[in-house]
Amino acid sequence: MNPVEFKKIQGLKISQITLGTVQLGLDYGIANSTGKPSFENALEILSLATECGINVFDTAPAYGNSENIIGSYISSLPPKTRRPIVVTKIPEIKCDEDSTSESIYEEMESSVLRSIDNLHLESIPICLLHNAANLTLYNGKVIESLAKLKENGLVDKIGVSIYSPDDVRAFLQYDYLDVIQVPFNIFDQRLIREELLQELNKRNTIIFARSIFLQGLFFIDHKSVPPHLKKARKFLQDLRTLSEESGIEINRLAFSYARDRPEITSLVLGVETIEQLRDNLSLLNYPPLSSDVTSKIEECFANVPEEIVNPSKWLNES
Repeated sequence: MNPVEFKKIQGLKISQITLGTVQLGLDYGIANSTGKPSFENALEILSLATECGINVFDTAPAYGNSENIIGSYISSLPPKTRRPIVVTKIPEIKCDEDSTSESIYEEMESSVLRSIDNLHLESIPICLLHNAANLTLYNGKVIESLAKLKENGLVDKIGVSIYSPDDVRAFLQYDYLDVIQVPFNIFDQRLIREELLQELNKRNTIIFARSIFLQGLFFIDHKSVPPHLKKARKFLQDLRTLSEESGIEINRLAFSYARDRPEITSLVLGVETIEQLRDNLSLLNYPPLSSDVTSKIEECFANVPEEIVNPSKWLNES
């Protein structure tokens, strides 16, 4: 198995794979058949990830008890052992338009302090707004409060988890943001097409790419797709055809397509089992996709509808 490589950026050394931990705290993913792992198995997953060179864990208060599991793992490490870089998030801030900057900051500070306590850390290495709408709501008070959390030493680097190209454009309005988490996969090429991934890279932004398997949708047979995702059937069939014609498994196609983008700092990959973690790590062994296969991907899936590429819209489909 090839070792995990690292990217040096903004004073950090970040592994090319980030362990997503939503599945450690919740039953999650359209293709999840095993469910949430036990506490002991979750710790085993974190330990193996670390042993294999993964040094970033992605979590959030919304991910069940994921933060607590990571905190238990961190507290079990010997005193001088290097701690993982933890990415966590501040849940959506909902308040009145006339809410004061002080009240918004206090709400966000409370969230961060709970995460610090859960994670057994002195500060949060990377803290993101979980809802990109907070970038622009409340007259900028939320984003200003996020910057203040950094100034006060509660978080080290700040940013936003986004869903759409418009969210990226809003992100780019703030030159003091360090990190962005974006959806990116074979079906979701919006950020390349609109040259936003490239623009983020020019800013030396730390870019985490999530959803590279589209929450497991790629692995569902097109004939078994739920009715509310029936529009995805054609694209899944096309993906299976491309896999058969190229002789490259779907998981390798999806992984390599995202891994090969030079702008991306790290791929966020969630697992429920040790076996899945090992399978994901084994994908590092493969060479880059050929230019011919990459071109076919970008031709076949250039215009997949947002109701397919954006999982937040899946449950709204009739």
